[in-house]
Amino acid sequence: MKDDNLPEATIEEIVASLSDLGQPLSNADLASLNDLKSDELASLKSLWPSIDEERRREMVSRLVTLAEDDPRLNFYAIFKSLLNDDDVEVRRQAIEGLWEDEESSLVGLLADVLESDDDTEVRAAAAKGLRHFASMAALGELRPVDVGEGEGHRDHHAVEEMLVPRHLGAPGTVEEDQTHRHLGDQGH
Repeated sequence: MKDDNLPEATIEEIVASLSDLGQPLSNADLASLNDLKSDELASLKSLWPSIDEERRREMVSRLVTLAEDDPRLNFYAIFKSLLNDDDVEVRRQAIEGLWEDEESSLVGLLADVLESDDDTEVRAAAAKGLRHFASMAALGELRPVDVGEGEGHRDHHAVEEMLVPRHLGAPGTVEEDQTHRHLGDQGH
């Protein structure tokens, strides 16, 4: 429980505590990274490279677990910022942490990872992460206002084309299956 009389720790103090290899990771410190403001995220990003690589992996893994256990915790901004991390395991775990993020601007970020990441496992995780958005696009639930702006932004129609082939008979599409069933019914 938080004591209202105590001042909140700064992001620098939290990162210093989390970085201390002589201490176990604190769930309370990790949870305090919930829903960071843009200036706090910028500070975290600048301090991140100074943290030991194994500790960074452990931190991301624990953030994913905390978010899964408590849906009120929001580390999406952190996970998005880690999609370009130098460490393959951190990038893969960051994608895992974005699993429940339904903000469709994420499509562009995941597509960029899928197209450009050097690691096969990271690209596979990005492809898996795009499945949800493919379902939304196929059902017509991907709205233009949701596609986003800035980093990872793509035109709404480009996102839909990437996720759901629109031309009749494209291999593996619903249209192809329906076309073959219809033609089969006619004896063709």
